[in-house]
Amino acid sequence: MRVLRVVALLAVIAGAVGAVVFMLHVGHNQKSMLLLVLFFGWDVAPFAALAWAIVSPRWLPAGQVMVYITALVVSVVSLFVYYRVAYGPPMPQPASRFLLVPLLSWVLIAATVFLAARASGSVVPRSD
Repeated sequence: MRVLRVVALLAVIAGAVGAVVFMLHVGHNQKSMLLLVLFFGWDVAPFAALAWAIVSPRWLPAGQVMVYITALVVSVVSLFVYYRVAYGPPMPQPASRFLLVPLLSWVLIAATVFLAARASGSVVPRSD
């Protein structure tokens, strides 16, 4: 389990660095520094949340595995999409991918954290 944790953390770091590199490559003609900073924050935020979830001591083993696998999936898929946008064939509105991928990552992260919290006993179902 320790190896999976290290691999997940390295994948998250690589994902964050890759996201920034590819975003800067695509936006190299962008004149607005504010827009680049906003894209930077939006693209890196899911990786920061995953890094926090990986190092958080609150998960039981089942929850840890879910968080680690989600970190690997988000990192690999994000890098693949961003690489295709940066170095693939030209596409209309390439910035939309840098908006959509983090949004979908947040949805997956939220679902994983909820399920991991349930598996770790942190979320008690309501009995109405």
